Amino acid sequence: MLSFKNLVELHVLAVLRREKRVSLGDVRKAIAALEKQLGDAHPLLSTKLLADQNRRLFIEILGRFVNVSDDGQVEMRAVIEQYLSRIERDHHGIPMRLFPFTTARRSETARAVSIDPRVQFGKPCLAGTRIVTTILAERIKAGDSVEELAADCGRPQQEIEAALRYHIAA
Repeated sequence: MLSFKNLVELHVLAVLRREKRVSLGDVRKAIAALEKQLGDAHPLLSTKLLADQNRRLFIEILGRFVNVSDDGQVEMRAVIEQYLSRIERDHHGIPMRLFPFTTARRSETARAVSIDPRVQFGKPCLAGTRIVTTILAERIKAGDSVEELAADCGRPQQEIEAALRYHIAA
């Protein structure tokens, strides 16, 4: 069984590998550096881990950004990563809710689906509701239209479509 922390770590790893195309070796270096510098048992959950568009990984140490992809070269913060904005954290920095991407475009800003271990036992839900994406998919299979689902849920059609896309891809 995966814990919620494991799920968030997999989300971060998937973004680093698939979208940012960071090498597995660089990911391992960043994990080792974060474990060593911060004593962090779950370094992929850290807000200190960043990646840029050039396949480089950075860790933040004492307000400075160290490029672990280029043997520890110190860099200025170039970008704030999109995947970090998809993780909602509590006041201690612990991940509490994940808003997974629902399209292949990682520039998407919509948060149509949420995964929260406190809601429906962590099953993907239409964000802001307790409606599991599986239920939406089952209703579509049963013959309901997206318009009907949107009306029943009181949500825009785009959110229903995004939740269905996520369910199909998951």
